[in-house]
Amino acid sequence: MLCICGGYQFLGTYYKMSDGTVIKCLNILPLHTVFKADARMIGDTKFITQFGPAQAFENHSGRTYFDDQDKLKPFGTMIEGYGNNPDDHTEGMRYKNVIGSYSHGPLLKNLNIAEGIMKLIIQNHQNRLAHSKEAVMA
Repeated sequence: MLCICGGYQFLGTYYKMSDGTVIKCLNILPLHTVFKADARMIGDTKFITQFGPAQAFENHSGRTYFDDQDKLKPFGTMIEGYGNNPDDHTEGMRYKNVIGSYSHGPLLKNLNIAEGIMKLIIQNHQNRLAHSKEAVMA
């Protein structure tokens, strides 16, 4: 699953507004987002992922933080731009078959990213087929 911006934020435990209001999210992943109304993070980005380098565009006021850094891993490391927040130089999140990202625009036009995600999908499908064949043979 690839979740961009608000879809990524909503997978977390909560979204805290600038007035202190806390909005409960889906609580699927151990992360939270804090909204800063006066500090929009916008512009072109460059970052490195497990699939190689990527360029994209970000436009968000939410700052996302991992609550369990052993469970969640960054999707990438920022070279230019803000990514998750201005503090830790990370972009997005990776957990099992889920990728969250603040990279709007042409993320999947980075062919190495698109191909990397497609390879993961194929690998997961092949693993499921192998497990189902084993179950039938048992």
